[in-house]
Amino acid sequence: MSIDDKLKQIAESDAFKDFTYIYANWYDADAMLNRMALPAIIHILPVSGVIERHKGRVADQESCAIAFVDKVPHDADGEENKVVFNRMKEKASAFLDAVEKSGWFEPIAEQVQYDVIYESLSDIVTGVMISPVIKEIRHC
Repeated sequence: MSIDDKLKQIAESDAFKDFTYIYANWYDADAMLNRMALPAIIHILPVSGVIERHKGRVADQESCAIAFVDKVPHDADGEENKVVFNRMKEKASAFLDAVEKSGWFEPIAEQVQYDVIYESLSDIVTGVMISPVIKEIRHC
């Protein structure tokens, strides 16, 4: 099972049941936003990774970009965006916790970079994009 397959299973668990999950490049994800239920978890196709091989066993490691977004009114004020931004940041943190508890991956770094998405895609959404390095556990 690929890293994306595992992340998809986590995203489709009860903890994230209100979210739609997609795995796509930014262009396609942006085009899909107005046709899908929000909020959404958008796993962007990875730009890099590492394949670790040892004694016939393989573990994958990806530099991921995962966005957590929800709709806001056009020209939403700062308070409206802040509410959505903070809710998406909390869900991103809960997602990282679920990734670590899954048993599929090594612990994630204590500090994970995030970028704010503020009314920026073709559909008016606000949220956060986290950039964790996710590495599968290699079973010997």
